[in-house]
Amino acid sequence: MSLHQADVVFSDEVRKLCEMNTCGNYGKNWICPPSVEPIDNFRERFSLFDTLLVVHQVYTVKNSFDRNGMKAGMNAFKDRLLDLKKETETSDPDLNFIILGAGGCHLCDPCAYAEGEPCRKR
Repeated sequence: MSLHQADVVFSDEVRKLCEMNTCGNYGKNWICPPSVEPIDNFRERFSLFDTLLVVHQVYTVKNSFDRNGMKAGMNAFKDRLLDLKKETETSDPDLNFIILGAGGCHLCDPCAYAEGEPCRKR
């Protein structure tokens, strides 16, 4: 399957849900508003890239109510994305890239954002 920049949608509606604190993460971590740049700035930055790589992983959970299994899978995947970021930065420090993921970050408890500190995982 071929994916192009035009196929990626940055939804103003999703950002509005963030601002209404629909999921409860607003102002609680480094990858949720208000700590992330405005969506228009991000759209502009994203438009500068000409290559898109989609990475995914399937995790097994006990059932559709297994919230602990879902959270463990999401955190394991976010850790893998961070490892990929570090490896990429090490192998080619001049490479300009961004990594996008879904949902808020729950890797650290508490998040350094809540303590007014820089992200521990960057």
